[in-house]
Amino acid sequence: MTSRISSVSPAALVDFQWWRMAEGRWIGPKNQRLLAGHPADDGYQPLKSEPALFRRFADQRDTEGAFAEFAARYGDLDGGGVVVVGDHIATAEEMASNDPFLVYSEGRSLQIWRGHRQMLAFAVRLWDAINEGKADELIGTDLLVKPYDSLVEPGKPAPKYMVWTRTASAQHDLGLTTPKTFDEQFEPATPLMKASLPEMAARAALANLISEMCATVRVVMRVTSAQPDGLRLTFEVRSLIAAMWLQFALAVDGQREYRPCPVCGDWWDATEARSDRKTCSDRCRKRMHRQTVSGGTGV
Repeated sequence: MTSRISSVSPAALVDFQWWRMAEGRWIGPKNQRLLAGHPADDGYQPLKSEPALFRRFADQRDTEGAFAEFAARYGDLDGGGVVVVGDHIATAEEMASNDPFLVYSEGRSLQIWRGHRQMLAFAVRLWDAINEGKADELIGTDLLVKPYDSLVEPGKPAPKYMVWTRTASAQHDLGLTTPKTFDEQFEPATPLMKASLPEMAARAALANLISEMCATVRVVMRVTSAQPDGLRLTFEVRSLIAAMWLQFALAVDGQREYRPCPVCGDWWDATEARSDRKTCSDRCRKRMHRQTVSGGTGV
């Protein structure tokens, strides 16, 4: 029997501050587009103020406008990036310059933005299908279960099957190295001892994907002794994309429920909400009431 670490809100397990992007703009030629900007002056705590941020990012369109809007509202995915001056990548001379009038910012490619969104969206799609009892609909489209013919360590039982996930394009965008695929769409994910039911294959793929991506974006587990009631498991993240993967992992572990608000469209954490609650806030609840009273035309 295992206990769940996230029966409380995910925000209670990590202290994370981030900065929205200021003066964001797209630069570069068509095949080398970069979203450049710099951190705004005031920071915020995404995991406290945005309990379903991973869903909002997963729902984004893969367009420059959508990513620029997300960065302005929530921040860049990570620190660092390509150094930019004005509307171009900084030259070696500009990098070495002491000119006080040069203004530097950092850029991240459209390819990386797209790859991170697609990977998280794929994981969320697996989770939704499992929760809705629709894992069988993933087989042949998002998941494949094929015979496993790789070598294994002598003396250990050999897995007979491999689950493949339709993530090759996103992994290519992120520069993740994987074994050679049998086509251009699917990547090997996790072995199985037998041809399991679709739900078991989906669960295995989701578990592997969360583990691999949390390691890739550097989600760190720590045990702290600073709590008055003794040792406490906490987490450390240093980027927005890591915070979103952690938020998603803790949501899966805690079996948290998220609902889209019918008024504003935002996702909200409904795990502890009353079953008849429909909106994300009192403001949206009052707005929905006014719309109902006025026949759907009120605002």
